[in-house]
Amino acid sequence: MNDLKIIEKIRSFPKKIFTVSDLEKILPFSKKSLPTIISRLKKRGVLNQVARGYYSAYGEIIVPENVACQIYYPSYLSLKTILSKAGVINQIPKAIYLVTPRKTYQTEIAGVSVVYRQIKEELFFGYYLKDQSLIAYPEKALLDLLYFSSRGLETVNFSEIDWSYLNKKRLEIWGRRYPKKIREVLN
Repeated sequence: MNDLKIIEKIRSFPKKIFTVSDLEKILPFSKKSLPTIISRLKKRGVLNQVARGYYSAYGEIIVPENVACQIYYPSYLSLKTILSKAGVINQIPKAIYLVTPRKTYQTEIAGVSVVYRQIKEELFFGYYLKDQSLIAYPEKALLDLLYFSSRGLETVNFSEIDWSYLNKKRLEIWGRRYPKKIREVLN
């Protein structure tokens, strides 16, 4: 099977990011020979490795934020990533930050550092779906940042927070679910 046919077959699959098991379903090769085939396809530029164990077809535009939500599920974009995008803080983070009920994890996607922070199940809420990504509301991202800051994992510079971009009512209601020291910071 030539490279163009392989690309055509891969692009006909409904996902843009593939695991080895996805490629096993798409390509007519045995499970045993697949690692070698994948290695050769990467060398020829037919496949791009976007993260460990995840691939995309040649020419696919990869948005690291979208991929990050897919490869470590469930997780949602939060913390400084969302606060920066919403204009709440003026810093541009060096990494993409996500929150998950799973173990803390760090990886790289398309050359971008990605950090997953573990949060308690009962605090895993306050997000919406957009472009195949779960995204925290800015108020939730701030609450998450305060939570991880209280645990010594993040830092908060209160003088940099632009409170005008935040829904005070939502912040107050959601803040009630967090530990007392987080609620005290908000008052």
